[in-house]
Amino acid sequence: MRDLRELKYGLGDLIARADYVLVNDEPINEFKEKAQKVLTHLVTQYGGHESGDSQDRLTL
Repeated sequence: MRDLRELKYGLGDLIARADYVLVNDEPINEFKEKAQKVLTHLVTQYGGHESGDSQDRLTL
């Protein structure tokens, strides 16, 4: 039900264009590990600076 409401408001398009998507359908410790990987990748790649290059995508 919630997913249908979100799609109705265009969140599906935003998710489709996202560079990173964390799916919360696993034990919390596994989710936290993936979130930490994404954050570490972002800090390592961009160091807090903007970059227009989206080719450095991380696959989990």
